[in-house]
Amino acid sequence: MESKVQSVRFRRRAAKTSSKISSLVATKNASAISKYVRISSKKVAPVMDLIRGKNVEEAKVLLAFGENKASVTVLKVLRSAIANAINTKKLSEKDLFISHIQVDGGPSLKRGRLASRGRYSPIIKRTSHIRVDLSVKGSKE
Repeated sequence: MESKVQSVRFRRRAAKTSSKISSLVATKNASAISKYVRISSKKVAPVMDLIRGKNVEEAKVLLAFGENKASVTVLKVLRSAIANAINTKKLSEKDLFISHIQVDGGPSLKRGRLASRGRYSPIIKRTSHIRVDLSVKGSKE
């Protein structure tokens, strides 16, 4: 009885994942993810708010003239997403816009330094995960 229940669950799960994969292949979306970037997500979020929903060409210009490390990092991820759209989905760069962009906190590197009177001051070096999704103008995905 137990093995029959497990096999039914496994078949259902396999059917769900295969349908998700086939729907991702058929859509006109492209994405890129950069993980474990050595910058705090609080510093990346304002840069992402600046380009959210914009055309790809306009976003590239805004990021190229940004003066902080976060804009350079987001520009790298954006260029990777554009390359994925052109090479794998055969989409035109002129028709793309940023449909979804997000930053999540990654694992923190915990370091520290010795302070006066025998104390220890923690230093937390934060990382982040950056995701950029592109879509074609006029598509409803």
